[in-house]
Amino acid sequence: MNYAAALDYIHSRNKFGIKLGLENISSLLKSMGSVQNKLKFIHIAGTNGKGSTSSMLSHALCACGYKTGLFISPYVVCFNERIQINNEYIANQRLAEITHAVSKQIALNTKQGIAPPSEFELITAIAIQYFYEESVDIIVWETGMGGRLDATNVIETNLLSIITSISHDHKEHLGHDLEQIAYEKACIIKPNRPCVLMHQCAAVENVIRKKALEMNAPVHIAEAEALHIIDFSHTHQKVLYNQKHLISLPLAGQYQLRNLACVLKALELLHVQGFCIPFDVAIEGIENTSFPGRFEILHKHPLIIIDAAHNEEGVQMLNQNINSFFQNADIVLFVGKLRDKDFSDSFAQLLQKKQKIYTLTPPNERAMHAEELTDFIQEHYHLPSTPILIDAIGQYIDYSPQNQTVYIIAGSIYLISSARTVLFSAKSVDCNTPVDA
Repeated sequence: MNYAAALDYIHSRNKFGIKLGLENISSLLKSMGSVQNKLKFIHIAGTNGKGSTSSMLSHALCACGYKTGLFISPYVVCFNERIQINNEYIANQRLAEITHAVSKQIALNTKQGIAPPSEFELITAIAIQYFYEESVDIIVWETGMGGRLDATNVIETNLLSIITSISHDHKEHLGHDLEQIAYEKACIIKPNRPCVLMHQCAAVENVIRKKALEMNAPVHIAEAEALHIIDFSHTHQKVLYNQKHLISLPLAGQYQLRNLACVLKALELLHVQGFCIPFDVAIEGIENTSFPGRFEILHKHPLIIIDAAHNEEGVQMLNQNINSFFQNADIVLFVGKLRDKDFSDSFAQLLQKKQKIYTLTPPNERAMHAEELTDFIQEHYHLPSTPILIDAIGQYIDYSPQNQTVYIIAGSIYLISSARTVLFSAKSVDCNTPVDA
């Protein structure tokens, strides 16, 4: 099996749809030797922020000398981005080798009447096998969706759990109120293991504290108030932690301080557990963090930014950044959505005061087509917009260096991934190493 065949096999699991539950992944991993029980995990759940938190934490641990696995979902650059060691994407050959081995085990299991895994369950199993074979020291383990029935929750213990911001998303799977969603996320908490909780509304915190109490798990609130902004721009921000640690964070947006607070609290708890975490060294790692697709600057002159603002809170955070950094700028917006995402007040705000709006169709079967989105915007907000093809984005950008227009591409992660590829088409993108735009 080569790399292309491996991807074909993985994506063929799509026919089994989304399966929430641990029975299938448990059966598959048991047949593979239950090697997840020999690994050390930091489990991270949340509606927004878990990707940034995972990336910062991975960079910090790697800087401290730990061979660090990172499992994220979904990807922006290429499929290999989902499975990393020391912030390097899994090599094409290794992905093919492990996928082939797992596929053989699945074939044997199927003959014995064991149900085949879904795509996400398969990727989870591949990641675990890869991390085991590569003898990683610690794994930053991001949930796919939810927590309680998410395939990543097949692990029996963790070093600690982290729960980031919780808001409405995936209502059809996780519930229609914040308390239900919070409960699903809280179920990654393991008995007697600490939980880092991002400070948020009382309704959410109460649910998580109740679950932690059942698990006899201490809860540690990550206080962003310990971080004081010294300087900020659309490219970075400098903050002072506990009045003594200066951190130059390469991720823009005040909301990133809440994610950073989770990372710093987690590092402190790992130090208490006996891990060697020289704080200044960990901070150097954080300062080298890159996270494709999240308020990422693709081009400086003119300024082109992509942001995977695909749910209500994500759009709110994008709006905050626009108001903070580009209050008086001419902004051209490219936007695309999935049908099952809410059209919130935040989305309406995103559309306001834009020089031009272009709609696009994300490459996903759940996508709202660009023409439909244009009609929706006209009908509900009485704003002009133009449907275009993703491949044509570059034709609607004036690349002259003196152009002061800000171009923002926002919405579905599937859209962001495709648009990023189009805009980098003149540049070689290697799937085996992260791209620093």
